Amino acid sequence: MSWGEELRKRREELGYTLQTAEEETKIRKLYLQALENDDFTILPPKIYAVGFVKNYARFLGLNEKQITEQFKELAYVNEIIEEEIPDTVHKASLPYWLNVKNVLAAVIFLILAIWAGNFLVSYFAGQNIVEQPPVKPPAVQSQEPAAQEPGNIAATPEKVDLTIIATQECWMEVVIDGANSFTGFIKAGEEKIFSGKKSVYIKAGNAGGIELVLNGENLGVFGEIGQVKRQEFTL
Repeated sequence: MSWGEELRKRREELGYTLQTAEEETKIRKLYLQALENDDFTILPPKIYAVGFVKNYARFLGLNEKQITEQFKELAYVNEIIEEEIPDTVHKASLPYWLNVKNVLAAVIFLILAIWAGNFLVSYFAGQNIVEQPPVKPPAVQSQEPAAQEPGNIAATPEKVDLTIIATQECWMEVVIDGANSFTGFIKAGEEKIFSGKKSVYIKAGNAGGIELVLNGENLGVFGEIGQVKRQEFTL
């Protein structure tokens, strides 16, 4: 039994269809079917494909680590792996004159040169010192504290602006001020903006496939690839 057939057999034993698996894992049926058919050519880049396998194995109740390692061995068998530099490659030998004795002598010479330089600078500086009559400090005038300019006061956001940028296809549900605003897929490269007076709630089926910007502040990636994550943003 091949690796993909084992996934299909487990899914069928649990009584799930590909459509049901897609809805539960938020992984497109096209990719699930490719995994079960051992067809890895249509999968997304490695980092996303590995995330799909982990998520699907978790959904099927299989050993995530074992299934993932088997997938890597099958899908990326020809991948070039960087190897350490062989022991036969040695560093170039140091010049003959660069030994401990010469280095120590150079350090001592440098310390003496710095000391002599500081001594001479202090000596000649002392010759040029001329006593000056004491200067009275200027009278201190009381000043009223400067009024704070209105522009320096940090503005409080009047609403919640949430920008969602998709780097990978992701299923989402967005609720604004308690009312459902969007439910569906956002494709890679697509960008959506949601504004609420009090709150914006988001549920993502592939949190690692989207980035968030809240009121102009970049919050970065929402979560991990294949992770289902929920969060509410409020004033």
